[in-house]
Amino acid sequence: MCNGTAVPFFDVTIDHDVTVLLVLCIVYSFMPYLVAVYFLVRDVMRSLFYIFASILGIFIVLINEEIVKRIVESPRPLASCLKSFGMPSGHSAISIGVLVWMLLELITDTKKSVRRRILLGSLYCLIAVPIPPSRVCIGDHSPLQVGIGSAEGFVMGTLYFIFMLTVVRPRLDRLLQLRFIKLLRLKNDYYLTRAASGELEPGEDSNKSLPEINAHSSLIIHKNTD
Repeated sequence: MCNGTAVPFFDVTIDHDVTVLLVLCIVYSFMPYLVAVYFLVRDVMRSLFYIFASILGIFIVLINEEIVKRIVESPRPLASCLKSFGMPSGHSAISIGVLVWMLLELITDTKKSVRRRILLGSLYCLIAVPIPPSRVCIGDHSPLQVGIGSAEGFVMGTLYFIFMLTVVRPRLDRLLQLRFIKLLRLKNDYYLTRAASGELEPGEDSNKSLPEINAHSSLIIHKNTD
């Protein structure tokens, strides 16, 4: 039975019988919101990487809270003081989804040293991995709800990475040239484009398609060999 106070906006139950472990679990239950605040402090409106991370988080929330939970309609454990549905765990889906995407981006980011990637990956895991079990610890979710939520997040994070890799990255130069994007003065800390890396020849249009660019490069090589 409920033996605490519900914080509905954050979907967290604070038990009256406080222990060190419980306090730690409560802190990790608030972690997604703390990370969101951190994104804002780091000027998320200027950082392309944090904007993409935020888009993924918002997408997971909308899918999980507005669609999946309404379809499943599974109650939370009796120990929870929250009245909303609990299957699947939204905290778990968001934390694991964003974690998976960030790790995949980190693995493919060859501009960073291996040591830096390991350190950043370890930090990401330290922040995100304890969140799902913390939801069971404070009684707001069952292990099954947390497991399904984590699996949902894993799938969404992986699909988002594939989308970014195959759709967004090849068109990033073109997207950054849009007038309203330029007005935002975004900092491209997500992916080093061909224009930013200096691969484009002087006067070459970054809006060219990939076949046009390859043909242009082949022509330059052919002239140099003549």
